[in-house]
Amino acid sequence: MNNCIFHAFLIPLKDNFAVLHLTNKYKIATDLRESQNPIFLVTTAGSEDTVKRSKIPHVVDSITVVYGINGGGKTRFLLDVCNTITHRHGNRPLGILWESSGQLYFDPGNHLRRARVIGDKQIKIAFLPDKNVKCGAVFYTTSPFETVRRKLAFKDSETLDATPGFSNDTPFGGLQLFQAAKALPPDLVFLKEMEVQAKLKIPSLRSLIEEYTSIRRDKFSPSEVRYIELDHEERTQLKRLPKELNDFLRDALAIEMHQAYLEGKEVASRLLSDLRELIWASDTNSAVENLLKTQGHLRQFSSISICSAIQRAKTSAKFRFSARGRFIEYVDEIAGWDDETMQGLQQAEKLALLKWSFLKLSSGQVAMLMLFASLAGALNEHARRRTRRLMLAVDEGEMFMHPEWQRAFLSQLVNFLQFYRSQFESIHLMVSTHSLIVAGDAPPNRLFDIVSGRMHNGFAAPPDELLKTVYHVPEFSGELAEKLFTKISTYLKSGGDIEEAEEVQFLVSQIASPRLRKYLEEAVIRRMELQDD
Repeated sequence: MNNCIFHAFLIPLKDNFAVLHLTNKYKIATDLRESQNPIFLVTTAGSEDTVKRSKIPHVVDSITVVYGINGGGKTRFLLDVCNTITHRHGNRPLGILWESSGQLYFDPGNHLRRARVIGDKQIKIAFLPDKNVKCGAVFYTTSPFETVRRKLAFKDSETLDATPGFSNDTPFGGLQLFQAAKALPPDLVFLKEMEVQAKLKIPSLRSLIEEYTSIRRDKFSPSEVRYIELDHEERTQLKRLPKELNDFLRDALAIEMHQAYLEGKEVASRLLSDLRELIWASDTNSAVENLLKTQGHLRQFSSISICSAIQRAKTSAKFRFSARGRFIEYVDEIAGWDDETMQGLQQAEKLALLKWSFLKLSSGQVAMLMLFASLAGALNEHARRRTRRLMLAVDEGEMFMHPEWQRAFLSQLVNFLQFYRSQFESIHLMVSTHSLIVAGDAPPNRLFDIVSGRMHNGFAAPPDELLKTVYHVPEFSGELAEKLFTKISTYLKSGGDIEEAEEVQFLVSQIASPRLRKYLEEAVIRRMELQDD
């Protein structure tokens, strides 16, 4: 099972069924004579196609550019792809044709169980195995409007949602960006000037104890203890705790209480109960340290580990919390930190104890760094999990980017993935877009219309041809410009009074194309002369 190959997704659409090929080894046709029981006919492709493909060097095993109208289902399709690969419990939306050790298999998912798959070689019905194959998926979107939808889609899913948080301070993980630094496109010249500021804020232990031990008074309910019942002497003794602890344990306990507070009242109550048992200990520092070690066994990263990572970062030669520094000067310094330090600081990021500011950036530059930093974090996590086959879904990743950057979007994304390629046996890349430039940059016959379910060829097509034949938009100009140009056309055909002539002359004088402008200026003069005659 370790040599598993994904060949195609079989997709139930609203009124149809579609096939999205991931390799050229097999051709799949659909027979829809019975709409509820589709037949997929699988035949082995000619050897010529396989040879041609093998001569083309590639970093990823397939690139698919998905397009469609707003509301057409691009984002939903990418979510479905991810959940099909990661075996989401209860709902695996797509079918998939896959192969292992020369045997072809059809996994119908949840919605193609009535489908028949036949071919020129034996095809067995079997779910894509998740234990031996180690499939993984990553989803990324630049849209801040999909949060609830993503949470619902990825509930009980093993897909890594790499979507940034869009916070005011850092919309992406700062440490992830440093880890991705050597994979970043070399032509991002703004990185030389970009400044970084790491802001560390560990909550006050005294304030947290006040919060834990306070009594809430609500006008609609009687007084109640927020967590557990403490008598006056216990609360007083607990409030003395910050003064009795050394600096390290004071910070570590504050982090522990902060985590418990975020995890809810029940967890916080248990921690407070444990603290109550040790406030009378003869050696408070040892008692708190033992408690934190015990709590650490319940989490992947203990508060002591987080606090130790912070302390090690503080002793760094160049790096300083709260101080501004140049990104390129910090890259090598942070690359020298060990895994334990990096993991502890990443947990501090997740707890919002460590925040980053990346200064002197435009929205497009932020979008670019969000993409690479977020993907780097997900790719590193999959490598840590020993994922072997990866499906990477990027939803409108070129959003906010200038057309010049859109031209380089796919190329830079593929080059970025090359840095991580050795850690995976296969990587399939799917991107959705509204951009004519990205659509035109798709590899030959890899432009997938999610509405019709058809694959198009936009390779090297000029913008006006893409617009008409792929996007089905008849004119490149916008509606406002079209109305003004119609006014010019109407005057040239039918004439008008002197005020209309003057308005048309002004509009023509503003046309950007010199050649068209000169032609129309002469045409307007001829029309005016006809009017005079």
